[in-house]
Amino acid sequence: MMRAGLDVLIVDDEPRVCEFVRDALSGCRVIESHSGPHALDLIRSADFDVVLLDLKMPGWGGLEVLRALAGDGAVPAVVILTGYGDLDSAVAAMRLGARDYLRKPIGVDSLRQAVLSAAGGGRRGGPSVLPEPAALAGDLAAGAPVLLGADPKIREVRGVVDEVAPTTATVLVTGETGTGKELVAGMIHRGSPRAAGPFVVVDCPSVPVSLFESEVFGHERGAFTGAVSARRGKLEDADRGSLFLDEVGELTLDVQPKLLRFLQERRVARIGRRRAVQVDVRVIAASNRDLRAMVSQGTFRADLFHRL
Repeated sequence: MMRAGLDVLIVDDEPRVCEFVRDALSGCRVIESHSGPHALDLIRSADFDVVLLDLKMPGWGGLEVLRALAGDGAVPAVVILTGYGDLDSAVAAMRLGARDYLRKPIGVDSLRQAVLSAAGGGRRGGPSVLPEPAALAGDLAAGAPVLLGADPKIREVRGVVDEVAPTTATVLVTGETGTGKELVAGMIHRGSPRAAGPFVVVDCPSVPVSLFESEVFGHERGAFTGAVSARRGKLEDADRGSLFLDEVGELTLDVQPKLLRFLQERRVARIGRRRAVQVDVRVIAASNRDLRAMVSQGTFRADLFHRL
């Protein structure tokens, strides 16, 4: 539920967006503005807890408003809204003092969370200089997906990514479905010395148990019924790069020892081939389940958990 009594200014040239914000932030006092110059007058004459500012509007857009406010020396708590995937403009907006960046269409929960987070910080004295961890800076330069936002939790995640990316450590990313675990895994890969190598994804729940070993380790021709040709597994595909095991908690107990053995030996033997080959792969795993609790319940191997 939203904290009652917040004064929120929504600046957007689309009336339907303003209506959505008003409905989503019921309990707040929401004022609408449909142009940059009008919004600037309102902000200078009133004290809003949060300003929701559209990045692209006819005439003056969000960046122009932010530059004018930065010139005044006091930028309110601004959350940028946009239907455009313009990362450069998003970063420019945050450098000018914006607290966060939401891409349209915006979810009710994400909007409320951004407003509550922004409302906790008060006004800023002019432009901000946001630290850009190496992994974030590299992703921006490459046009890759990144985690943008000034929320302390987002910045904490970016900081952890920057710490672990240059290492060779196996990484376990945890979080609920839809929180961006694959995005984080990709940032770790792109911030590592393996960035020029492949980033290979295995969606564990979608691979049938009977085919998991073939999918990940590969097979030789004739290794089983239907194996009409030899096939490389995902581990070989990821050689000199990273393998992302999404939702690793879904692996069954009969599959888990095979993954554990690879993590211990870093060698791959295709089904139907006796000789194992060495591969240079960093494993990044993710789970929306509590693996520690699964270990206690006997549904996930303790030795595999500690390897991850």
